[in-house]
Amino acid sequence: MTHQHTPGPWRNVENRAVQIGTSYFIHPCQHHSGPVEIKPADANLIAAAPDLLVALEDVLNMVEEPEGPYYHKARRALAKALGY
Repeated sequence: MTHQHTPGPWRNVENRAVQIGTSYFIHPCQHHSGPVEIKPADANLIAAAPDLLVALEDVLNMVEEPEGPYYHKARRALAKALGY
């Protein structure tokens, strides 16, 4: 599947999700009360997102009998990640 997101690899560098080898990064966001720093755990999750997306797709494609609540929960998460 072709994805629209900026491809990885991404890393957490000083609590910023940074695409290695480029100038793309996710920096602290803005909130109505001022700038919000990204916590290390959040930066790690953001950096892992492209890998998690591919892994989830791979696992779902390996399922022989697509049934059950976990399968459908995973499908909903994938759809959310892809903007469906």
